[in-house]
Amino acid sequence: MLTLVKRQGLLVAIGCNLCRTSRHYDPDDLRLLFGDIDVDTVERRIRCEACDKQDYVTVRTWRPVGSDWRGLVIRRLVRVETVRRPVWRDEQA
Repeated sequence: MLTLVKRQGLLVAIGCNLCRTSRHYDPDDLRLLFGDIDVDTVERRIRCEACDKQDYVTVRTWRPVGSDWRGLVIRRLVRVETVRRPVWRDEQA
């Protein structure tokens, strides 16, 4: 559960094996988006922001120590934007 991950002082690292990007997230921000789910379930619910693929995403938890904190960029949730998309239906006149 993401709350347990936060209590243990861990970060969530999400990487893409296709475009070779890796980002670090605070578990509380992911909990706001997905609910208090298991960390392994996040892998099935998130897409890579760079290549928009879901098949190559890996999720792991880790605890940075000492020099790991230097230069570490943690992505924080600013807001959630909802996209409104119209859905049309054809009718006979």
